[in-house]
Amino acid sequence: DFVQQEWLKPMRESASPEPENSPRKNGSSDAAMDPFVDTTNSGLQDKSKETQSHVYEYIHLLSLCDAYAQYATWAETACKRPVDAGRPGARLHIQWLEWRDLVTASTERTVHMLQAKLLEVDWLSAQSLCIDDSANAAASRLEELARLREIYIPETVVRLHSVFFTTRDVVSQNLKRSLDLSQLVADENLGIYRLMAKPSPLYPNARLADFMDLMRRSAFEILRVQQESQENKPPLLVEPSLADSTSSFT
Repeated sequence: DFVQQEWLKPMRESASPEPENSPRKNGSSDAAMDPFVDTTNSGLQDKSKETQSHVYEYIHLLSLCDAYAQYATWAETACKRPVDAGRPGARLHIQWLEWRDLVTASTERTVHMLQAKLLEVDWLSAQSLCIDDSANAAASRLEELARLREIYIPETVVRLHSVFFTTRDVVSQNLKRSLDLSQLVADENLGIYRLMAKPSPLYPNARLADFMDLMRRSAFEILRVQQESQENKPPLLVEPSLADSTSSFT
């Protein structure tokens, strides 16, 4: 919010009323005498829209940096889970409770930044940035933004699943949320599934198949949990290998 306010301040100042004795108010501004300056309302509106679009782009890129920095913080916290190393049970339990509180708070912050600040806002799309795709200069910019979307949106989906699945025994609803991620990916308005299915130099086979493996692992874990809560149930036939998962702290 602070960044957005600072970037929009010049726009607000340009739109504020002029003093009575100002040259612009009296109609004697230098811009009016310059034939190369567009003083029409349409020209000013176009420049204002372009400036606003670049401000939105900056905020979206800043959100990406903040979200990935928060993910790194979460991963570091998750890796510090206490393990039994010959310590008394009561002391270990207290340390685990302290770690649980830390990782729960970090998890909620990370989920909010990855999901609400990136995936659900249609990150860097022409619509969310209010880009006029009919402008001549917009073609190269849209191509660069599309390339960033192809790289970072699938990666964000994978990282978000990693957060949900890793903390499933700390935040019980996160196991279901890891499977519900498929609804977000399949949302037609966001079109994330199209980006997941698009090959890239880093992932020539795209990432949709990897994502389906993550969904299979979440579904199997839900079945396993349900089975353990019931008696006299046969074991599940196939268990996904840990090597199949692309979730990681990297």
